[in-house]
Amino acid sequence: MSESVIYDTHRCVKRITKTGVSEDSAEAIIGSVTELIETNIATKADLALLESRLIKWIVGTMAGTILAFVGTIVTLLK
Repeated sequence: MSESVIYDTHRCVKRITKTGVSEDSAEAIIGSVTELIETNIATKADLALLESRLIKWIVGTMAGTILAFVGTIVTLLK
């Protein structure tokens, strides 16, 4: 993933500590969640790459289908 996600982790820690969780525990929780988000979130670049791969696959499949269809028609007309 080439892009980083920016969010206010301090605000999240404050929100958790208001519920009675210790600050150390809240920081550990937010640290774990942050790590999960940063390693698993799809970025715009990821989605653009996926889109281009899908378009290539769809166009290739359509071309193959058209060639098979034309080949069948030519064979039937002989």
